[in-house]
Amino acid sequence: MNGICERCARNCFKCDNTGPDFCDVGMCVTGYVRVRPDSCTQCLLGCTNCLSTNIATCLSCSPGTYASSATLCILCPTGCATCSSNSTCTSCQLGFTLSGSTCDRACPFPCATCDASLNCLTCFGGYSVNSSKCVSDVSCTTTTSCSECPLGYALNTNVCVHCSSTGCLRCNPASAS
Repeated sequence: MNGICERCARNCFKCDNTGPDFCDVGMCVTGYVRVRPDSCTQCLLGCTNCLSTNIATCLSCSPGTYASSATLCILCPTGCATCSSNSTCTSCQLGFTLSGSTCDRACPFPCATCDASLNCLTCFGGYSVNSSKCVSDVSCTTTTSCSECPLGYALNTNVCVHCSSTGCLRCNPASAS
């Protein structure tokens, strides 16, 4: 007022209409609601918006939670970034992959499948399992041919040749040495 900045109520974005130490309707920060003109009260944990007449009634939930039938926000299962229930993930956190409606821990590349401890059970082409890890497999020779090669190699007449001269993960077999 009169060219002087004054503080709004705590957890309030804007108080231009109501004046200092107050909060305009709908101007509380996310997760808070205007219960009285001079205060923004925190909604229950996980709510991004709740009723001003009952902070226990969530109108919307934050990511990583879902709305239960009792209008409460409940944490999603482990690994879920977003979910619609305690058994239905809709997207996963980093390091997890969506498998149907659950988030499973992602296997480290080049594992194709792994157990719960992330030990490799099978590998992508060009790799083989050795002590629960996937290692490059370039054991193909003129008698045992390869159909795929690991990164850093190129397939040249059923043999994996190293891309050493280019330093590439994939290269033209004609330029590999």
